[in-house]
Amino acid sequence: MSNWFVIPHHAKSKRGNDYLIETLFSIHAQSTPDWCVVIVDDNSSFYDRLNVRIKDYFPSDIIDNRFHFIVNEKSGGVSSARNIGVKYAHKHGANIIFFQDDDDIAHPYRIEKTLCAVEQINQPDLIISTTFTGIDGNSNSVSLENFRSDMFDVAVQHSRYTPEGSNKYLDMIRCCGYIFPTSGTAVNVDLALRCPFPDFLVSEDHVTWMNMVADGAFIKILEDIPFKYRFKGDAVHRPDTFLAEKYKNDIEGFIISMNLYIEKFGAYFNINEVIEEFLNRLNNCLSLQGNYTLSDMHNFKSSFLGIKSKIKE
Repeated sequence: MSNWFVIPHHAKSKRGNDYLIETLFSIHAQSTPDWCVVIVDDNSSFYDRLNVRIKDYFPSDIIDNRFHFIVNEKSGGVSSARNIGVKYAHKHGANIIFFQDDDDIAHPYRIEKTLCAVEQINQPDLIISTTFTGIDGNSNSVSLENFRSDMFDVAVQHSRYTPEGSNKYLDMIRCCGYIFPTSGTAVNVDLALRCPFPDFLVSEDHVTWMNMVADGAFIKILEDIPFKYRFKGDAVHRPDTFLAEKYKNDIEGFIISMNLYIEKFGAYFNINEVIEEFLNRLNNCLSLQGNYTLSDMHNFKSSFLGIKSKIKE
């Protein structure tokens, strides 16, 4: 089985490059050598200023023929970079795609434990994700109570309830919100090709996971191989502009994934209840971060009606 890490990368400074080096060391330390990695550089200004190629800037003791580098000269953003990486990995025989951000640290048993789960599950389409711990910009541990509010919400949801198994789209929508942090998530390559990342700058991964689960993917959460999520800076919440985009993109992603689910499995449920539960969960997520758009009943009702008008029952 061919296992490929897909890493989008954009370095504005040496710090961004240093984070990627730490990430690559964590991949190099995997318990099994059966992997490749494609780093898709999204036209990083850092390497341009130095007039060097990205692949020439890394320690020779870790870079071997398993490392592949692509430069996306159009600066298409993280979604474009991931999609380019998935297609490249597929072209080179990938079976499982391990998504990885360029500043997080992979667990050394990530591939080994994931492949064991793949064999046990024995399903054509699957999403295997993990839990996570926190580190800061200097790679020091960050305790749960000091997590940024959005990731605190995800960690608490992991400890409370995450759906597992097949046909879990409605559970995910009603109860969970964002539960698959990108650096812990692996999928089969055919699923990754069918459900590419949308052209969003915010919530692009959450929308992708919604589409994959709506398409019927089997969900499995591995709790014993947490990756290290990097918190850069000491912000308590995401910026207001980020949250405004999340509100818009999560709703658009819900509409797309719900229509996909209904087309494939039918509208056998109360759509009004599901929309309301989705908006309540989104409101909880946003309000924890100081955004109260959906706490306003007029906005909530307007969002509900807007969604309902676009669902193909």
